[in-house]
Amino acid sequence: MTYGLNYFNEGSTYRGLRQNILGNYSNKNSSLSYTGSYLTTNDTTLHQTTEFYRHKSILWQRINKFRLTYSDEFEHNLFKNDVSQALLPRAYQFWDWEGSVSNADSS
Repeated sequence: MTYGLNYFNEGSTYRGLRQNILGNYSNKNSSLSYTGSYLTTNDTTLHQTTEFYRHKSILWQRINKFRLTYSDEFEHNLFKNDVSQALLPRAYQFWDWEGSVSNADSS
């Protein structure tokens, strides 16, 4: 598992804080991988704050002769006016996921 922290500063007009996490685990019957990032910013020139969260994950588990797999990608992006806290039109969110069952035998 790896954790990272970044601070962005452009004088008194822009500040941001980003946190990252990367995790991997596996054994002969299962595997899990996760990558996530969370960023908050404050831009006094544009009078806006942002929140950005994104993750990607994949998990598989072997059960007898089958391999069950789940993967997803999620993104949440908010832009707000820092005075009124009104949501700005560029804000969006999506979640894409997939599941499958396959033969665990690679031959």
